[in-house]
Amino acid sequence: MDFTKKDSLALKGIAILMMYVHHFYLSPERWAGYTVDFFPLTESMTVYLAEFLKTCVCVFVFITGYGMTQSLKQKHPNLRPSSTDMLSYTRHRLVSLLSNFIFVYLLVILVSFPTGRFFEIYGRSGSSILYVLVDMFGLAKLFKTPSYVGTWWYMSLAIVLVVLFPLFVKLYREYRWAFLFAVMLLPRFLNLRVVNTNLLHYTLAMALGMYCAESDLFSRWKNFEETRLRKIPKILLFLFHLLLLAALVVFRQSDAGQGLLEVFDGIIPVYIAYFGRLYLFRLRGLCQVLMFLGKHSMNMFLTHTLIRTTFFQDFSYSFGNAWLNVLVLLVITVLLSMVIEALKKLVHFSDFVHFLTAKI
Repeated sequence: MDFTKKDSLALKGIAILMMYVHHFYLSPERWAGYTVDFFPLTESMTVYLAEFLKTCVCVFVFITGYGMTQSLKQKHPNLRPSSTDMLSYTRHRLVSLLSNFIFVYLLVILVSFPTGRFFEIYGRSGSSILYVLVDMFGLAKLFKTPSYVGTWWYMSLAIVLVVLFPLFVKLYREYRWAFLFAVMLLPRFLNLRVVNTNLLHYTLAMALGMYCAESDLFSRWKNFEETRLRKIPKILLFLFHLLLLAALVVFRQSDAGQGLLEVFDGIIPVYIAYFGRLYLFRLRGLCQVLMFLGKHSMNMFLTHTLIRTTFFQDFSYSFGNAWLNVLVLLVITVLLSMVIEALKKLVHFSDFVHFLTAKI
């Protein structure tokens, strides 16, 4: 059961949906003053779910680890690329990531400049230009400088993960299980925290993504079910997986789970990916929708906070129903993403990125 690029897109679609619910309903303060009906859930159940859905970040990190390793594996099956190949691949990923972010960043600044937010965030001092440059290259969280949109903190994490990927590959190739256990246990045992990128919290999700790609873990799990568990009715297996997924939610939100949060946040994306590939992505209509959302997930991530809170909070929470609020934001940000992609085509943005990558 190969986990293909289409599956990765569908998984991104799940992750962006998780992110929207998480950001909308993480705490009652976010909709204070607005009338919101949470049917068929209750308010407390929705907050509980939204807290768990913070794992959307871990899912994106898992996809990064899986996707980069799978791409590298296609050219170097033993994960032993030369230093030149490794450097070239990393540069390509970094240019692709940054160029897409910078395009949206500049577009957002241009469109929203009349609101005065630019000077409100960056000020008018001599440091303002430096703040703009740091934010434009996605490093505001890393250097603790002002950011135009708070949720753009993830860019610092994504950039650091890409830059460190050659080191991760080397450590994984040489030490494998020792490396996996180290990224799982050492941060907690040594009480280490890198709060400006949250790097240590998400390293296990990255490492497990690499492991799943290198070891074909999903295929092995599926083969185990088909050979060892073939006599068990499929409906019972489905219910088992569903219950296991629910158990992970409960354990992660428990006091014990919060005490081992890095471990749970590394393991949960693996199981979400497996569950999705085993059941959700086989539903053709649903899979196509998730892939479509996954295709636009980067632009949706970069723009959704601007609509949800920065400029149109009253509008975003005005529809009375919790899930209708999410759906409206979903539609708006998909449309915005389509506009962004149309503008990229208009200015031949992909040609520019290819030119830049070749030059670098």
